[in-house]
Amino acid sequence: MFCTRCGKELPEGTRFCKYCGREVPPPVPGGAAPGVKAAEGSVRAAPKQAAPERVAPTPAAPQPAGIPTSAPQPETPQQEAGGFPAAAIPVLRPARPWWKHPLFLGSIAFLLVAAVAVILAVTLSSPGYDRARAEQLAREAGDLVEEERYAEALDRADQAMAADPTYAPTYCNRARARNGLGEYEEALADADKAIELDPAYSEAYRARGNSYRYLKDYERAFADYDRAIELDPENFRAYNNRAYAYYEQKKYQLALDDYNSSIKVNPDYKRSYNGRGDVYLAINNYQAALADYDRAISLDPEFKYAYNGRGNARVKMGNAHKRPEEYQAALADYDRAIALDPEFAAAYVGRGNAHVGIGEAYARPEEYQAALADYDKALELDAENSNAYVGRGWAFIKMGQCDKALAELSKAIELDPENAWAYNNRGVCYYQLQNYEAAMADSNKAIALEPFFSMPYYNRGLIHQALGNREAAIADYRKALELDPGYELARQALANLGV
Repeated sequence: MFCTRCGKELPEGTRFCKYCGREVPPPVPGGAAPGVKAAEGSVRAAPKQAAPERVAPTPAAPQPAGIPTSAPQPETPQQEAGGFPAAAIPVLRPARPWWKHPLFLGSIAFLLVAAVAVILAVTLSSPGYDRARAEQLAREAGDLVEEERYAEALDRADQAMAADPTYAPTYCNRARARNGLGEYEEALADADKAIELDPAYSEAYRARGNSYRYLKDYERAFADYDRAIELDPENFRAYNNRAYAYYEQKKYQLALDDYNSSIKVNPDYKRSYNGRGDVYLAINNYQAALADYDRAISLDPEFKYAYNGRGNARVKMGNAHKRPEEYQAALADYDRAIALDPEFAAAYVGRGNAHVGIGEAYARPEEYQAALADYDKALELDAENSNAYVGRGWAFIKMGQCDKALAELSKAIELDPENAWAYNNRGVCYYQLQNYEAAMADSNKAIALEPFFSMPYYNRGLIHQALGNREAAIADYRKALELDPGYELARQALANLGV
């Protein structure tokens, strides 16, 4: 039998055409199939007999009434399995292009429906995933990190992860929170996961770079910062973090370049102004440092780091330029920083330094006790704060207690072998004890650690002068003035030598 639509041969008894899908009506016995009208005046044809060479002729089978057996038989196609009623032969239409074939179109429709079904099945099989909620919670976690509320940020990131564990920013912000909490290895794992989920996610590389920087793995840190900037040339935070890494490595010009790039992308990013202020302070450009700290404070009047940095600049100016009024201004800045964060250890150290400066400038011994109280508070908050031990040592030097000073400064070096201030101050203590060899060694170490540090050059000049090395002393005093043109003590030393 054949399909009345497409003309394809079908097995006997087929109900639906397997090619076009049309229902195939059963043939009407002895007549035309439904839908195929016989020509008017014609007779219904009996089946054609098999060829003589294959099967012997047999008498015609009895026909239904009204169909003469002697009617002439029209020529009909012959199938291998036998003939079929002539009236059932369909009219063959021209073949369609394959891409318009109903079977092809039906297959495409089926595949589309199947794909939609698979997507729905996957979605419905994860009833706990809520991408919109995860996005909102991850944003909140990032905002909390910026506010340094790291424990809250971690909790918010965990909630975001519960909403959708496949959202990369969630892992990134959890890594940032863990960096803030000092959980650097755990932060690395989170940053790795964020990168696995989205290999082109710039912020994830930045977060991982910070983890490596905290772990002092600068090679990997720089590689991640570079990748973050490559993926997003306007990632101002990546420039800012890379600048800080350069600052830690004493590569001050590179640090300045990156801070400038960060500020160019985002002129209102307070942390880059504060960081650039730290660089200017390190290279003794006090006015530029003060301007940057002022800018950071104007952007955020509650930004504690800028008050602390400005206080540090004023203390350093007071020490080197012999401007005691700077100590009082510094005290106000440290007080403000501590008011903003009563657990800010660095601000207590800074305020202690200001008290020492006031005590020396105005001959107020009670200021040294106030300084020691601030250093003690800093150590209460951070028992491994090497700068607090440096401050205690400096206070004891000013109090004339070098034995105690040596113990404090040696402890500072034990905690941080790269603390240039500790070597410088211990060198001062050895100088006062006339142990010039030890004093020279500590001054040299301080210079090696911090090439822009003017004070150890001045102190080494004093040692050379005490040893009778006039030219070497003059060279060191000049170097101190070169690094800090306002260094009054070095200027006076040269004047005393007639230079």
